[in-house]
Amino acid sequence: MRGKGKGERRTQGEGKGQAQRVPFAVVLLPLSSSKGFTLLEILIAMSILGVITAIIASSLHMGILSWERGEAATEKYQHLRILTDEISQQIKSIYPYKVPKGNNAKPQLIFLGDEHDLGFMTTLVYKGSKEERGGFQFVYYELDKDRGLIKREKIVFSGDISIKDLGDPIELDPQVSQLKLEYYEKGKSKEDPASGRWVNTWQGASKDRLPKAIRITLGFRPKRQSGSSSRPSDELTLTIPVFAEPKLNAFSVNPTIARSNITSPGINPPNLPLPPSTEYERP
Repeated sequence: MRGKGKGERRTQGEGKGQAQRVPFAVVLLPLSSSKGFTLLEILIAMSILGVITAIIASSLHMGILSWERGEAATEKYQHLRILTDEISQQIKSIYPYKVPKGNNAKPQLIFLGDEHDLGFMTTLVYKGSKEERGGFQFVYYELDKDRGLIKREKIVFSGDISIKDLGDPIELDPQVSQLKLEYYEKGKSKEDPASGRWVNTWQGASKDRLPKAIRITLGFRPKRQSGSSSRPSDELTLTIPVFAEPKLNAFSVNPTIARSNITSPGINPPNLPLPPSTEYERP
């Protein structure tokens, strides 16, 4: 109808001259799935995200545990290597040191070998030891129930050896809970080197000779960390040969001492020519 303002129209069926104002209609478009997510889709997406997060966290956790186990194993192997190297080197440097027992008695060999402790004379003195001076050193290894594997040592130039006079115990490994020692006795048959046997004790005073080898078995206390044993093995066995040097003397071990102090039986007395230190006897 001409003359009407914008937004007005005449409805059908009404009489002539009647008009009705109708506002603009609000057009509502139907919701489409391409414009958003349904509740089911959101739940599925959250579930997938949770699974991925759990996998990543588990991978990181396993990686950290593997790294910690590797570091712990490396440290333990290094500690065991140092410990076994020290024991092995001292045993390989055993010297058949003899002292008299009583008047006109035959000198007795200093070697105390039991099933759970070991004492001997050695020419090897480690740098940093409490007894760092040169000379013959008596070393005594034993097992303490509270401190694990310990050793005591003392420099000896002459005279008898008393375990009570040794120095303070040195803690080697508190995790050692077992110390078993065996000594190899060479067979009488020279044609059959395998005719020897392992024995549990070896006393130098009665044997008057050193064993050809020493077998050491160390057992360790179980210690768990991060779900893994703190030791690469619960038991470690070492077989160490004994290289005795009966022609070695105190002066060749420690050239700084006076010859007048060399009075121990079994080594050269003063004013006698010293044998070359390179001469030795191997089993």
